[in-house]
Amino acid sequence: ALNPEVKHLPTAIVDLDGGSAAREIAQRIDGTEAFDVTRNFVTFQDAQTALERREVDVAVIIPPNLTAEIAAGKAAKVQVLIDGVIANSAVIAGAYLEQIAGSYSRQLLASRPPPVAASRRPIEKIDLRATALYNPGLLFSWYYLTGIMSVILFVASVRR
Repeated sequence: ALNPEVKHLPTAIVDLDGGSAAREIAQRIDGTEAFDVTRNFVTFQDAQTALERREVDVAVIIPPNLTAEIAAGKAAKVQVLIDGVIANSAVIAGAYLEQIAGSYSRQLLASRPPPVAASRRPIEKIDLRATALYNPGLLFSWYYLTGIMSVILFVASVRR
């Protein structure tokens, strides 16, 4: 709880799409220093169980129609579940994932021809929805203060 760095978070990917866009998002997440994709699941329930057992800290759920929605020029939604016990890490991890989704969205927009005025298509975007589990308000004091107290008590007991 006292470590401010967010690196190598064990991450699970639930790819319900199997398309090129889903693979691209998974590769971008795994290609960062912040996340290590350690598990791939085929069901949401498996990822949820891994989060509950603390086998992973982040689960990215890619919906079954992601590639089709992107090809149709629609906003595609990706769900993310983050272990919120360490609030600071959860907030930073969510921001990193939003940056990854935003970068991919910008790349998609740049690769498309500009829309014709008569057929104004919506702006393509990856709409990432992050939910913090086990600490929904992301109150760092619940865990940070108890961590500091533990360190103080440990140091005090070693001195005697």
